[in-house]
Amino acid sequence: MRMTKKQAVLAEIVQFVPVIILAFSFLVKGDVDLNRAASLFLISGSIAAVITVFLVLKKTLLNPILLGTNIWLVLGALAFSIPITPLAHLIGSLQAAGLYVCVFTVATGFTFGMRTGFIGMEHADATVIRRLSLIMLVFSGVVLVWSYVFVGNIRLGGGLPFILLNVTRRVMIRRSRQ
Repeated sequence: MRMTKKQAVLAEIVQFVPVIILAFSFLVKGDVDLNRAASLFLISGSIAAVITVFLVLKKTLLNPILLGTNIWLVLGALAFSIPITPLAHLIGSLQAAGLYVCVFTVATGFTFGMRTGFIGMEHADATVIRRLSLIMLVFSGVVLVWSYVFVGNIRLGGGLPFILLNVTRRVMIRRSRQ
């Protein structure tokens, strides 16, 4: 059974919840210190895992960008809560660039291994999916490098690339359906 447009939009919005929980505290506080965000990673990572499993069981198309983000949140939860010191240090030092490493990894897997591609949509023409996914894969690589260059700036290295990546994906999906 196919999802209605309203259900698909709701599923997409729900996938944003975990990262918003983590990001909101940084916006309120005004600075970012991932090394002191263990409880936030645990909450966000747990919610991310539950939402992802629920949507997979419901056979919902996932937003691959948010899947990569949620993997980063789960890794952060494990790294800071268990703790896994080398992973915690890596996540803390990479800041948002670590998120984009996870996104790029998912991008690569989805581009070459999933029928919905990294664009994360169904389309009658597989070449459309492949072309859009390759564009998004390259763009996610650019975002990863950009984020690493601006590793100390949460707005330029974290927020802006995240918004641009997700908006670009939505625009590409909309245009491919016209």
